[in-house]
Amino acid sequence: AAKMHGYTVDELLTMNIAQLDTPVAASEIPKRVKRILAGEHIREVINHRKKDGTIFPVEINVGFLEFGGHKYALAFDRDISRRRQREEQIKKLSISVEQSIDGIAIADLDPSGPRFSYVNNAFAALHGYTVKEMIGMEFTRLLKYEQVKEFRSGFSQIMKQGSWQGEITHKRKNDTTFPTYTIATLIRNDSGKPIGMIASVRDITERKLAE
Repeated sequence: AAKMHGYTVDELLTMNIAQLDTPVAASEIPKRVKRILAGEHIREVINHRKKDGTIFPVEINVGFLEFGGHKYALAFDRDISRRRQREEQIKKLSISVEQSIDGIAIADLDPSGPRFSYVNNAFAALHGYTVKEMIGMEFTRLLKYEQVKEFRSGFSQIMKQGSWQGEITHKRKNDTTFPTYTIATLIRNDSGKPIGMIASVRDITERKLAE
C-alpha cells in the first residue's frame, strides 16, 4: 500500500484515509463507513492520489473486522491503471474492428472445428448470417466438405508457426461460395500460451474476376 501511493509505511501510519482519496472519493467516506458498519462488503473502483499528486484508479475490497474489542475496516486495494489502459486499448481496437471492411473473427482452438466467440458485422454479412447466429458456430461450417482436410492442415500450421495466410473458398448461409484471402494468427495470453486465434477474411471475388 505504501509503495502504491509513494509513501513510506511510517508516513501512511500518520495519515487519514481521506488524504489518499481524491476530493470526490473522500466525500463518500462517511457513506462507505456506514455501509461497512452495517455489515456490507464493498467492492468498487475509486480514485486515489499518490504523494506526488498523481491520480490513479483503485479497486477497493473493504469489509468489517472486529479484533481485540476494536472495529476496523479491512481494505484490499488494487491499482488498476494497467487494466484501465488495456480496456481503453481494447475499446479503440473494437471500434476499428467494427468499422473494418474486412471480416474479423475470433475462435477457440478446437482442432476438430474452432468455434467463434466473436465476429464483427462485416464477417457475418460476408457469410449471410447475423452476428448472433455465428457465435458458437464451428468454423468448418463455412467450408465445402472437400476443404475441411485442407483447413486442418492450415490449422496445424497455425499451431506450429503461429499464423497462416492464403486463399480459401468460403460458403455462405445459402450455400453459395466465394473466394477469400484469409489471415489467421494465434492469440496468446501473458505467459505465451495459445488461447485462441483471430482471422481476417477479405472477399476477393472482384480480384478473381479481374484476373
